Amino acid sequence: LQELLDTGDALLCECAGQDRIWGIGINLQNPEWKDISNWNGSNYLGIILMEVREELRKEARAMGFVQYIDFRDAAPIPEWSMTANQLKRFPQYYSAIHAYADQLPVGHTRDSFYGCTFEAAELMMRDNMGGGLPIAGFYEMKQEIYEIARNLSGRKYVSDIFREEPKQWGLRGDPYFWKDLVSEFAFDDISMTEDALSEKIHLIFKQKTQQELTSDTTCYVEEYAHGGMSSGHVCGEWIVNTCIPMLQRRLRKIQAEAVQ
Repeated sequence: LQELLDTGDALLCECAGQDRIWGIGINLQNPEWKDISNWNGSNYLGIILMEVREELRKEARAMGFVQYIDFRDAAPIPEWSMTANQLKRFPQYYSAIHAYADQLPVGHTRDSFYGCTFEAAELMMRDNMGGGLPIAGFYEMKQEIYEIARNLSGRKYVSDIFREEPKQWGLRGDPYFWKDLVSEFAFDDISMTEDALSEKIHLIFKQKTQQELTSDTTCYVEEYAHGGMSSGHVCGEWIVNTCIPMLQRRLRKIQAEAVQ
């Protein structure tokens, strides 16, 4: 398990010169295996190992060993502003892109996908103008691309301070606002100041509610509504007096640990 997880997001293959089903049709002694365009096999073994690796990661997340961040509505990162043709040149992203692209019909639809930036494709899809691109599998691909980008950097991020959820919320919409904060801070370096942390939370609150964040503010956010009393409402008093001070304390702690 550990050996497989330690491969990170590398593209796995079996270098077998005589096996074009389980392998790539090129043996390890032939340096041509390093260029994906030279592969001449189905590489079923490599594909299965990568699928098992992802299943193991999911189990690790479910058990709390790995933090899961939902990137469906996350802001664009440099990789998401690239075209599929550009990003697939990086081996770490190859399998994620092709898992989605392989379901597209050969021709205009597939060509459009490869030539369009992921960000532009997502905007068209959200406006119901996906140009024939299916939604099925698209956001799974986005999730994987964002996770790969995050893992490759080897940096510590502010989102680490959200790993442990609060023991108490103000209103029933607060957990959903918390999840939005996790994705919004996913790529912010821990060098961020406490004031910058607070300012960004105020900005995210205003973007979500169209109101300024104060301790007297109680707002309804439709996407947070899931039934029940106070459903969809976020509590400004809890965010200002409990949430932000707690996150600032956690930020100070991980910054101190990073220095050590």
